[in-house]
Amino acid sequence: MSCDYKILGEATLIRSPEVDEAIQSLRHDILGEDYVELQAIDDLTVRLRVDYDDVNTVNTPDHVAGVLDSIGSAVVGSAAFEITTGGETWTEWIGDVREDKSLAALRAIEDLMKELTPGHVTRAIQFLTKRQDGGR
Repeated sequence: MSCDYKILGEATLIRSPEVDEAIQSLRHDILGEDYVELQAIDDLTVRLRVDYDDVNTVNTPDHVAGVLDSIGSAVVGSAAFEITTGGETWTEWIGDVREDKSLAALRAIEDLMKELTPGHVTRAIQFLTKRQDGGR
């Protein structure tokens, strides 16, 4: 029975023997040269891109599930990988994700602020001011 395993994302990584080993394991587990791309940025960093979609996967290789954990500490900034298996989709964030999640939230708020009435804008500003001062 197929579980339709997909993973899509990219990360900029600081090279180390551990990162190189994780990438090699990933390349070994995900067959096909087009699924895992590695681009040298400079002597110390690489960009890893994974675009894998196998509708015939019966068993997802064990290493695929753990590769994001194994490279997480080497991520420059943060990265997001969208994973689908068994019909469910979720996003795995790795690295220093707080800033990126905050920026994504800010962009969403900016879009939503356009829809607010002047009275609701005032309430939103009051909420943000209170939160900035340590309140909730």
